[in-house]
Amino acid sequence: MNWRLNQIILFALIIMLSSCVQVAQRDPKPPDLPAQFSQQGEETLLPDWWLTFNDAGLTRAIDTALAGNLDLLATHDRLKQAEAVARRVGAAKYPELDGRGLA
Repeated sequence: MNWRLNQIILFALIIMLSSCVQVAQRDPKPPDLPAQFSQQGEETLLPDWWLTFNDAGLTRAIDTALAGNLDLLATHDRLKQAEAVARRVGAAKYPELDGRGLA
């Protein structure tokens, strides 16, 4: 029985050690790119591209989205405000530590 147990332990050890072996990673060769492309792209996208669809609903939706778009500073302020509220709400989760002394 002792011989059989040693075989099982040896087999398990070999399996565990072989799982730690790392296979070498080969870096794939990057593709050869031409110095210049032979085809030119089409004209750039129109700034008011949605107007070409002549769809009043789409135009109204885009106008609403653009009107409600906040500038970066206002968004930053709203994020700071939300962070302060989250910190205040989460403050009850942590213990308080006071240091008071009497003379």
